[in-house]
Amino acid sequence: MSFTNEDKAAIMEKINDPEFFQQASQAVFDETDINENGKIKKKELYQSLYNLAVQLGMDPPSRNEIDEQMEI
Repeated sequence: MSFTNEDKAAIMEKINDPEFFQQASQAVFDETDINENGKIKKKELYQSLYNLAVQLGMDPPSRNEIDEQMEI
């Protein structure tokens, strides 16, 4: 998947809008927090990243890769 410069500019405009960013962040958090306890466990994070990779046509990260990144 590649983006044009106009696509990138539109994305950055959205990200820089505090209201949009807050709403989008909350939506992603709510979708990731599968058990709805207000916290994201590793299992939930892995599932969310796996789903995102599949949607983007990418190889999903391994659990070890996620663990390594969380330790940084």
